[in-house]
Amino acid sequence: MDLPFRGFGRKPAQPAPAAPTAPPASATPVTNPAQAAAALQLAQELLHGVEQFVLSTPDLDAPRFLDRIRRTAAELTPQVELDTLEGHRRWAADALSTFGQLQRRYLAEREEEMWRLLKLYQDHQQLDGADNVKFNESLRESHQRITDVVRLDDLRQVREKLETELQRAGNLVDEKARIDQARASMLEAQVKQLEVALTAARHDAARDPLTGAYHRGGFEAELQSLLQSSTSCTLAMIDVDNFKGINDTLGHLVGDHILKMTVQLLGRVSRPGDVIGRFGGDEFCLLVPGLAPERLADRIQPHAEPRNIEFTFEQRMCSVRFSLSVGVASSAAGDTPDMLIRRADEALYEAKRGGKGVARVARTPAPQAA
Repeated sequence: MDLPFRGFGRKPAQPAPAAPTAPPASATPVTNPAQAAAALQLAQELLHGVEQFVLSTPDLDAPRFLDRIRRTAAELTPQVELDTLEGHRRWAADALSTFGQLQRRYLAEREEEMWRLLKLYQDHQQLDGADNVKFNESLRESHQRITDVVRLDDLRQVREKLETELQRAGNLVDEKARIDQARASMLEAQVKQLEVALTAARHDAARDPLTGAYHRGGFEAELQSLLQSSTSCTLAMIDVDNFKGINDTLGHLVGDHILKMTVQLLGRVSRPGDVIGRFGGDEFCLLVPGLAPERLADRIQPHAEPRNIEFTFEQRMCSVRFSLSVGVASSAAGDTPDMLIRRADEALYEAKRGGKGVARVARTPAPQAA
């Protein structure tokens, strides 16, 4: 079994193959080529769906695992040999389950690490409390010595010993201040590191691992937040035209390259503060606060028009006919995310019906009378 993870190279013992048995009399073998092709297509889509749930971490050697999934999906064609198909089935049965367990263990270890940091802070608090007890005991001892001093009959001795005790108490306070400052600086540095780690974790949790854009959940959270504010916004729903043909002709890895290139293109169109998301598959979205829908459509249109693009991918020259269909809609009072997305989608379908490679603007609903 090909397990593409570090530390899991040993092959488990395989059970002895069972003797072939005749199918039950009631079973009906699938002999229809269309049914077989549809089953293989479904298996491909399921494998591509698994890709979306793989954490991209060096600890799990995810790139090699994703490469095996993509190679397996690419070989699921009606011409595949039965032995090859059975080999892929055995690999998927073992490797997918094992990799899922490894991912769960990885997340559990990260959670354990977070709790360890919290325990460290508690320990610091306890240490700080112990130091305070020691400091208070020292002050009490100094207070007792001063009480004893004032009972002396010789005023000169009283003055000298009082000066000594006051100096000692001052040194004690200064030393405690230095210890507290050093500990506060150390804790501040650790808190900043934790804040950076949490910010990075929140950023990664809301992002699509392939393109770096917001995934659908992260994008909808940003859209919901903006609709609840007093700022108007414009939403563009963007679809890569004929993307399935690119995948079928040049392969899914080239298709992935086209998806990344689309996000880079949207990055050139967007401004600081705009939100780019991957809504699903080959559909993207761009959320722009405070800009009229016609102006956004005009900015996207030159990039949406059909054109041939050529690039080198894995030492081979690829040529792709590239265009975008775009639907643009402006927010209205009382809009929910679903309402705004629906209007932008309707404009997107209109762009596709109109020949693709264009941006269409949806009609903004008239405000309702109070």
